[in-house]
Amino acid sequence: MFSLTSMFLAVYKNSGKRRLVKQLQFYQRIVKMKTHNRSAVTWVALVTIVFLLCYGLLIRLPLQVVNSGINPIAYAFFKRDIKQ
Repeated sequence: MFSLTSMFLAVYKNSGKRRLVKQLQFYQRIVKMKTHNRSAVTWVALVTIVFLLCYGLLIRLPLQVVNSGINPIAYAFFKRDIKQ
């Protein structure tokens, strides 16, 4: 009877620990995905739009000048290294 009770107690403790570890991993994974994905998606979208505007049209030279002027502004707004 004692061994059966101790086995149930050990299983109960381990299931609680496993549940807590899974919960912590789940929440940490979501936080990491949200911050990295949002920043990466914003950055890729910005670079793609600027690329299409500058190289997709026939007026290349003036748009390349605008691109060179917009790039420092884009870096200032979207790069965390420069913000700090």
